[in-house]
Amino acid sequence: MSVSVEEFMKKNTKPNSTKVSVLKKFEDDIRTLLKNGFSTPKIYDFLQQNGVKIEIITLYQYIARHNLRENAETQQSVKTVKKSTSSLPVVKKSNENRLPEKQKDSVSKTSTIGQPENKKDFKIKKMSDEEAKQWLNG
Repeated sequence: MSVSVEEFMKKNTKPNSTKVSVLKKFEDDIRTLLKNGFSTPKIYDFLQQNGVKIEIITLYQYIARHNLRENAETQQSVKTVKKSTSSLPVVKKSNENRLPEKQKDSVSKTSTIGQPENKKDFKIKKMSDEEAKQWLNG
């Protein structure tokens, strides 16, 4: 008894699902609770009190699939940044740190990589192959 591919597909293909999650109508509430620091188990309790009959894993999956936690954290961090930057002092630019042209050339050839305990800067200098051989041979 053989079955054609077409017959098999007809019997085993599900029609396009238009099923909407029961959590969709609570999405704004879930986002608000997340934004205000409520844990997923607390949000699950809220949903249970509103007659939603799901498993807690379904809620975790819904939050992850719809990026609700990231959206809530992003909204919260934007508010935090706005608050924290509003009290920062205004820094004015000065010309004191500008280098003369001669020094700019030497700065581009060396870089400061940190401060040792004696507070002097180490500098890295680009070496030619010949300079490197001399340095290695002492």
